[in-house]
Amino acid sequence: VTVIPDQHEVGTNGLICTPPNAFPYVFDGKSFKPHLEAAENANLNPAALHLESFALDIDTADDIFTMRNSSKQTRTNAYLNSIPVLDHTKARRSVHESQPET
Repeated sequence: VTVIPDQHEVGTNGLICTPPNAFPYVFDGKSFKPHLEAAENANLNPAALHLESFALDIDTADDIFTMRNSSKQTRTNAYLNSIPVLDHTKARRSVHESQPET
């Protein structure tokens, strides 16, 4: 069993398991440690594999902007940078964040 965590070591972004049904999987955004524990409880030898290319989840608008502002040249980054509406959204977001709350 190999578990690939997200950048915060909270969720699971990749899971390799042989046999594939050796233990129940969790899909709740907080599955990294539960997957390791479940594999151990099934008498398997789990390993955590930290891969930068798998670390960033694209779940929120902030994640999109983090990816777009990354210096990494990935297909995801290229795709996000090809969407003109994101430029407009980023500009509106910057203006909104600079205004004081009322």
